[in-house]
Amino acid sequence: MSAAWETSPDDVLTVLDAHGIEKTEEELEALCDGLDHDAIENGVLYFCNMEAQTDSMLEDIEQQLRDQGVIPADAPVKFKMRPEDEYEDDFDLDDEGDEDEENDDDEAEGDFGD
Repeated sequence: MSAAWETSPDDVLTVLDAHGIEKTEEELEALCDGLDHDAIENGVLYFCNMEAQTDSMLEDIEQQLRDQGVIPADAPVKFKMRPEDEYEDDFDLDDEGDEDEENDDDEAEGDFGD
C-alpha cells in the first residue's frame, strides 16, 4: 500500500452500513486489513475527480466484501460508478472568470507593475 490513497475502517463501515451489516471496531479493522488495497488504489488513481475516486473505492470495497462472503452474493449492489462523463473534471482549467488576462501575461514576463 502506498501513500497515494488510504482505505480506512470507516470506508468499510460506509459500505457495510449501506447493507445493514453491523461490525465491531475490531472486526472493521480486520476486514479493512483483508482488503486488496493495491487493487483499490489502482482503481482510484485512474480518476482525477475526488468524487469519482471515492465512488471507485466504495465499489471496489463492496465487491471485495461480497467476494469474501461478508456481503451476501444476492444482496443488491449499493455502490456503482456512474459513467465517467458524469463526473466533473477537478483539473478543468479554463479562463472563465479570468478578468485580468493582460496582467497574467505581464506577470509571466516578470513585469509586476512595481
